[in-house]
Amino acid sequence: MLTTTKGTSTWTQKWKCILLLTFIFIANATIYWLTSFPIKALKIPGPQQARWLTATPQPQPQKACGFPVQRGPLIGVSGSKSFVVTPYVEHRGTVKEIRIISIIYRPEPQNYHCLLCCGGRNFSVTATSKVHTDHFGFDFCTGDIFCPVLSGCDTPEHVTIFSNAMSVGVAGWEPTFIPVLNQEPKSSGFDFSFTVCISTLFGNYSNTLQVVESMEMYRLLGVQRVVVYKNSCSPEVQKVLDYYVSEGLVEVVPWHVSSFISVSSGWKKSVSSGDLHYYGQIPALNDCVYRYMYRTEYIALHDIDELILPLKAENWHQLLRQLEQEHSPGMGFEFENFVFPISVSDEGSKYRPKEWGDIQGVNILEHVYRLPNIPGEFNNFKVIINPRSVFEATVHGFLDSKYGSVRVSPQEAHMYHIKEAHRPYLQQKELIKDDRIRHYSSRLLPAVSEVLKNALEKAQ
Repeated sequence: MLTTTKGTSTWTQKWKCILLLTFIFIANATIYWLTSFPIKALKIPGPQQARWLTATPQPQPQKACGFPVQRGPLIGVSGSKSFVVTPYVEHRGTVKEIRIISIIYRPEPQNYHCLLCCGGRNFSVTATSKVHTDHFGFDFCTGDIFCPVLSGCDTPEHVTIFSNAMSVGVAGWEPTFIPVLNQEPKSSGFDFSFTVCISTLFGNYSNTLQVVESMEMYRLLGVQRVVVYKNSCSPEVQKVLDYYVSEGLVEVVPWHVSSFISVSSGWKKSVSSGDLHYYGQIPALNDCVYRYMYRTEYIALHDIDELILPLKAENWHQLLRQLEQEHSPGMGFEFENFVFPISVSDEGSKYRPKEWGDIQGVNILEHVYRLPNIPGEFNNFKVIINPRSVFEATVHGFLDSKYGSVRVSPQEAHMYHIKEAHRPYLQQKELIKDDRIRHYSSRLLPAVSEVLKNALEKAQ
């Protein structure tokens, strides 16, 4: 009995020793681990290193009336194939309402409802809609969805659109609210005198040199903001856009319409496949008009390869002052299109400095021969207008405006448009030399060189 007790006691003491040694081993190993490399990683940083030690708070998803908020463009309409681009308060009618620039799917019924968020409360109302007439036969087209502003919801901050197929409270449906812009109208004190809307850059657009030349020409003509609706572009063009964004000249609006809708590369359904006209050009133009309605005095709608060029005035300020003296205030001004064939150039080192090297793109100063327009035939045009006069914009002007528009004499100003000739059979001797663009060359050349240096060389 005594022997058994002694053996048990001895065995217990052995286990205690083993446990004690194990604890000492683990403690020493832990101390060694802490003093080996983590302290090197956690050494006390200097003031410029301290930021990475501080936990960066993750931004919380914005919500309105308990639901998530998303900024477009292009948010799907619940229960429908249509899309919302951007909602704006419409102040110009007899009653205040929200006008939502949209891309509407024409084959389905347009039965929409609005869910408004005002001060944390939801208001559901029936919407009305209008399809723009310039759909060119495509299933998707530009349209407006209108939400009435109710008593008790005088300032709707957010809105979502749903169709009759959905209803508030349906299990599993969570609306996505969109901020409503243009809350306050203005009639003066604008941020900019002239804004240009460019729609759209697509097909991995790579005409770097012409982008820079166009931007610098806009500046010389008095433009203070250029809005680019971008689908895709080359890395070099992206560097240029980034540079101009940093300069405050450009706003880039992502325009990934092709991620949602099959877009057409042409203007007419019968000759170009797709479900939406020309990369969604028209809804982009309408969005730009409303986006800058109360931020700019005038707005110009044209493409990146076009310039509205005064022939007598020095810039757009002088040109518009003259035109408004001749015509009623608020009218739009149409500038006739003249094509300068890209295949016909008047080259010379004088207009292409060596430092431009092999920059990709068209040099606008080398194209000074234009096709003669045919008298009596319709010639395309682009416009400059007070955006507060426009209700519906389109490729060439507008479908609905307050005061209409007038065609400007091509002897006063016209559109300089470099593109492939649509009448290639004409001989060069039949072309008309029109080198007004070179009037700006002494200022344009050094400005372009400076931008190419800053935007491309410094970005490498």
